[in-house]
Amino acid sequence: MLLNKLSDINLLMSYTLECGVLVPLRVAGGRLETMMGRRNFFNPYNGRPMSFPGEWAFFGGGKKPEIDRDLRDTAVRELREELGYTNDLVGLFQLRGPVEQSFGIHYIMDFYASWFGSDVHVPLRGDGEVLVNGWMRPSAWSALSTSRSFDRQQSEDFARRELVDASGNPLERQMPTQQILTLDYLAQHEPELIARYNALEEKPASRIISPLFRAPGFHVRP
Repeated sequence: MLLNKLSDINLLMSYTLECGVLVPLRVAGGRLETMMGRRNFFNPYNGRPMSFPGEWAFFGGGKKPEIDRDLRDTAVRELREELGYTNDLVGLFQLRGPVEQSFGIHYIMDFYASWFGSDVHVPLRGDGEVLVNGWMRPSAWSALSTSRSFDRQQSEDFARRELVDASGNPLERQMPTQQILTLDYLAQHEPELIARYNALEEKPASRIISPLFRAPGFHVRP
């Protein structure tokens, strides 16, 4: 039994998952803001603990080769699945990546970004992979995610929900390092990103970038 468990752990540690992540951006009051969502603690489809449970994160997941041609497809599909957002995406571009993170599974991630209107709010059902979302400046999100108060809140939420790993041990917090590094990147490159947004606004004919992911009910411009 012990050998089987060790074999399972070694298999998990050697597993690599390619992920596409979409970072919603907007300019409000002349300052850059980004949307993040707080992840559910349990997967609503199988009842198992989510990866990075309860963390504030961007919207993404693993590539599905049968659907996604590349990680840009993955990022768009995951945003739509997690938020139920069906409008066109504006000015979609690669923000950073590929980057890597290992936490049981070895993740390879590409981060993409798209522009949203300053008045866009995306309501959630509250029973999906994202519990709540909101807009803040990147530095504010980073401060929240790394604060002692949120770390304490996570510990309390884990204990109350009795989150355990595959071996039945209490689950430890998984820090979404690459998400925080992406927030730092946004803060450091705010002037260039706002200039990119302003250039996009000056050329309305080129603003809409059609999502590559096509599924029933998702509006795609030709």
